[in-house]
Amino acid sequence: MSTAGAEGSQAEALDFVIYLFVLGPIVEFCLKSKRVNTGNDRRRGIALAIAILALVAAVKVGIDLSSREPNYFEKLEVPTTASFTDIKRAYRTKSLEMHPDKNPEDPSAQDKFTQMRTAYEVLSDSRLRDIYNKFGTWGIEEDKTNAAGGQWAMMAVFYVIWVVVSFLLTMGKPNTQARVWVYTGLVALAIFEYQTRIVGADYLAGLLPMMTTCEKIEVLHKLFPPFMHGAKMIGQVIFVDPEAYNKVLIESLHDKVNQLALMVRTVQLELEGLKASGGVARGGGGAAGARARAADAGADAPLSDLFATKAPSADGEAAVKPLHPSLTGAQPGAADAGAAAGGAQQAAQRGGSQKLTNVVYFFAIYFAFQWLVGRSD
Repeated sequence: MSTAGAEGSQAEALDFVIYLFVLGPIVEFCLKSKRVNTGNDRRRGIALAIAILALVAAVKVGIDLSSREPNYFEKLEVPTTASFTDIKRAYRTKSLEMHPDKNPEDPSAQDKFTQMRTAYEVLSDSRLRDIYNKFGTWGIEEDKTNAAGGQWAMMAVFYVIWVVVSFLLTMGKPNTQARVWVYTGLVALAIFEYQTRIVGADYLAGLLPMMTTCEKIEVLHKLFPPFMHGAKMIGQVIFVDPEAYNKVLIESLHDKVNQLALMVRTVQLELEGLKASGGVARGGGGAAGARARAADAGADAPLSDLFATKAPSADGEAAVKPLHPSLTGAQPGAADAGAAAGGAQQAAQRGGSQKLTNVVYFFAIYFAFQWLVGRSD
């Protein structure tokens, strides 16, 4: 791998470290902080986290673009779609302006003139111009050394790394939807890169006329990490565990059935009390007395037995135990739903440390492989 390719891999690794170990805790704080969020409403936390990710991504991309060296098209001040006649005319104009004899006070005039001459030599050759537009100076160096498959290897490095990293960071049920979004974005980016690098369809030529295809793809590569973290963040927040949700529904239905059984038993005892004389000896008459006799009935109530399970008591005898605490006056409903959601969130937190360990192991192996390849070269 050339020096430019190695620098590109190091830059991508640095981006990964920044987004995972710096912005990751910040995003988590925005989602879980009680100062930012109000109760269970996390919309403010989500909005703040997305704003931070977008701001950091925009600043980083802006710094990279402003600090980069002008490409050959920018040196000649021609668009990437310029014809050979336009390139030749621009070179003549710029060579007259930047000739060292006309700029004796500029010590770097000779270097600028040489760079402009190199730019013209590349852009005036249709084959070299196409390679430079798609792969930059690295592509020209690889073409000169006749390195087979160098362009494909350059494309594969990015996607191999982020396929593995995305899988490690989106493991577990809470990240199911986020994993779909991340891989969809990665596939869309791969298709776009194939269309631009291989097919030659530059969809952003009108928006950024003097920026090469290679530079545009590098910008999209730098925007993928914040997209992945944003998708992971939103996916975890909106995730609903179907098993926990179904369990809450079943328990709620069980609660209603138990209440219905108690009501039927109460009505049955009321009818029995009306028929029997002296049936109001305990608990008074009417509905209150019927409810008291229903509570005293316990295991003798045939309808209640249908909705209860036998559990051994302390003395070894079987006692009736309701399947749901509604008969004791408890109302589980929203509490059970919150408990189920909290359990899913705790499971996601426990899996976070394991994911981080997997990512660290992966990059340790990756950098060791890069070091071995560098030594073999």
